[in-house]
Amino acid sequence: MSAALAIQNLEREHLGFLLTHFDAESEGDGVSEGDCVFEILPMRADLFKSPLAVLLFRYHFRESGEHKVRLTKTGGVFVYEITPRLELPLKIKLESTGEGRIWQYPDLSTPIAYVVSTVGKV
Repeated sequence: MSAALAIQNLEREHLGFLLTHFDAESEGDGVSEGDCVFEILPMRADLFKSPLAVLLFRYHFRESGEHKVRLTKTGGVFVYEITPRLELPLKIKLESTGEGRIWQYPDLSTPIAYVVSTVGKV
């Protein structure tokens, strides 16, 4: 079973999904490693110009397939650290409220997008 995280821009408009193989509800606290893929499916064509969408397309996230992801779960807080094949790591922190943010390394001071909790199992 895998989990899908909805990805939104900073204005909370839908950009797509991050799909992982993790079943975060059944795994206890700890660290898991695996793979993930991005599916960019914005609600409007102009959202392809959002910072995260531009970044993902520039680095061919979709075309390069699966990326390494490390999930650290501590007390209801989920931290996804994504290491793509093309040298551009991202960090996603999902709070116990079900909302989170996406940052691009090395600048972790300003988020570039939002994520919303597990929206479904595939």
